Amino acid sequence: MEITKLNLESEDIVQNNIEQLKQLFPEIVTEGKIDFYKLKEVLGDEIDDEDEKYEFTWNGKHDAIREFQKPSHCTLRPDKNNSKNWNTTENLYIEGDNLEVLKLLQKSYQSKIKMMYIDPPYNTGNDSFIYKDNFQENETEYIEKEEERGKFQSNPNSSGRYHTNWMNMIYPLLRLARNLLSEEGVLLISIDDNEFSNLIVMCKEIFGEENIDNLIWQKVDNDSGKMKITYRVRLEHEYVLICYKNKNKTYFNKFIEERNYKNEYDNPDNDPRGPYKQAIISSTEEKSNKDSPNYYSITTPSGKIFTRQWRVSEEEMLELIGEDRIYFGKNGDSVPSLKAFINEPKLSTPTTILSGVGTAKTAGKDIENMLGSRKIFSYPKPWLSSCWVLKKF
Repeated sequence: MEITKLNLESEDIVQNNIEQLKQLFPEIVTEGKIDFYKLKEVLGDEIDDEDEKYEFTWNGKHDAIREFQKPSHCTLRPDKNNSKNWNTTENLYIEGDNLEVLKLLQKSYQSKIKMMYIDPPYNTGNDSFIYKDNFQENETEYIEKEEERGKFQSNPNSSGRYHTNWMNMIYPLLRLARNLLSEEGVLLISIDDNEFSNLIVMCKEIFGEENIDNLIWQKVDNDSGKMKITYRVRLEHEYVLICYKNKNKTYFNKFIEERNYKNEYDNPDNDPRGPYKQAIISSTEEKSNKDSPNYYSITTPSGKIFTRQWRVSEEEMLELIGEDRIYFGKNGDSVPSLKAFINEPKLSTPTTILSGVGTAKTAGKDIENMLGSRKIFSYPKPWLSSCWVLKKF
């Protein structure tokens, strides 16, 4: 019987990049290497060869890039003894070094993952994430490291390489994570002010400036006893950075928005569908764009004409009028408004301010209710315990 030898190495990212360029521009590859002079000819004036240019760099960035490109010689092994419902479960829990695992996932999951979430060290000065030595560790060494935490050293803010160390740790992970995302995929990253400014610039470089959004989360409520007392500004928020593989192909699931201001609803024309709010459906005449396809005239029941830019097409407006969803005022001569009924659900997309998802305190309670102890995760996030993230995709 012929024995097939398995290739246990991870994907060769550099070679893959060369192959992709070869598919686009076959003339630039000679003997398996890129001819940058020919590449410059192909791209023409789009090449920026100025000595001075805007760029974000730091000590060790080139090493971080090489680390991302370097293949892994590790392999993933199933642990059936510690697994539950091995043959039927659809869940997979992987334990290992983040960098090595992301490299190993490249072959099977490249461009296939819809959503990833990273909760990295915030670099507060007490984090432990830097290897003392650069070495390849086997399973025994990894277990010892997890038990003793002796092979990591802290990154105190007194270090001259305080931010550099953190960026060298996170940069290869971000590059590998992007490779795994599908065209409509997103990467979400929790972070606070310690490294937010560096992280968002790195993400713009890797994903493109047009593929970044930022959410703000209030992590404590006003009644929390953990809010730090200060004579300046109280810090009570964190961020969730959203990185898209291709923002134009990504759509969030809409959710039903709660009606918080019910006193704004009335029923002046006794509509059988109940109370409604008069929602604005047009620009003012002064601010209207006359070149817009939605610039047209509407005649009210009293005969008064309003010419301006509307938020819907003329065809849609006529449908709304036919369904009695446009209100023209008590005397039928007011600027048309849309009837937004209180008993009809209003579908909305998430805003940049994360509201209604809970605080760090509620997340701890959720974890305790589910797993019996809130100490299982050091800094649980409410959008994970409440499945908020999963409901949006």
